[in-house]
Amino acid sequence: MTELDRVMRGPMEDTRAIALLLHAKLESQALSIIYMAIDRAAWVISEKEEIDKNDFIAWAQKFLIADNEVDFSGLDLWAARCGLLHTGAAESRDYRKNGANLIYYKVKAEMAEEKVLTLIGEWLAELGVTPERVRFVDYFWLAHELIEALQRFEAWLGNEPEICARAAVKADRQISFHPLPRE
Repeated sequence: MTELDRVMRGPMEDTRAIALLLHAKLESQALSIIYMAIDRAAWVISEKEEIDKNDFIAWAQKFLIADNEVDFSGLDLWAARCGLLHTGAAESRDYRKNGANLIYYKVKAEMAEEKVLTLIGEWLAELGVTPERVRFVDYFWLAHELIEALQRFEAWLGNEPEICARAAVKADRQISFHPLPRE
């Protein structure tokens, strides 16, 4: 197995899990794996032992958001990740203190965002949320874009042999299940 294969083993497992969860209509669980996959990819290329907000944001900006025209930032994704993984809510510390926007999820086939905002406006007001701080992200788009981002990541790693070698060592430390040989 090459160093690049070792690094990409986890992301390939993550994308399979996301597809299965979305197919089973387990959207928040799929979103959790999407954010976990970004964490894992950002960690393996980090020179630090612990991932932090800046690593996640940098990876998201470079590989996921990249050339996409979106109305959210890496900070918004970080805040969404923290809210979902820590409390199961859209709100997080970075929303409350650091200016991140709230991310709510939708499916492209749903109604226009303006109509959604009109329908949920009263609920948002009760929560103290202004519509200007809300971003809608299609979770199927996010899953698809993650796959594209991981392909860009893999291509980039292929051109960065020193980073790939370091990432392979870290990737080997990630949990992965393999059958044991029979005695």
